Amino acid sequence: ATTAVVIRRLRILLVEDNAMTSLLLRRMLEQRFGHAVTVAQNNAQALKISSHKQFDLLLSDLGLPDGDGRQLPSLIRSNGLMNRTVKAIAISGYGMKEDIEASLAAGFAAHLVKPIQSRVLVETIKQVCQPPQLTAE
Repeated sequence: ATTAVVIRRLRILLVEDNAMTSLLLRRMLEQRFGHAVTVAQNNAQALKISSHKQFDLLLSDLGLPDGDGRQLPSLIRSNGLMNRTVKAIAISGYGMKEDIEASLAAGFAAHLVKPIQSRVLVETIKQVCQPPQLTAE
């Protein structure tokens, strides 16, 4: 028996400067999993968009043209009340232990290494965004 991964429809801010990666991730998240995705190409766009639109999840590349994406979770969370508790997942071409630790220390709940498999992405989103299930003892 297979277990289906079911998660609610999320409002996702995808921050990715590579047009092809952005397109592929957006299509996967919207068409295959039914999420609403807004794309920003850099830190400045992400901050502008998040100042007037609420999100459930920040999915951000770390190597952005206008700076390190690791600063985004704290900047977005402090950029007004709407996204104070937004969850965040880092995406990067780098996956050494110190890269992952730096992402977690910067406020990301998870760090995924490109290329990202859809199964890994959706499972990580589920773990980060779903409230823990209560189990009867």
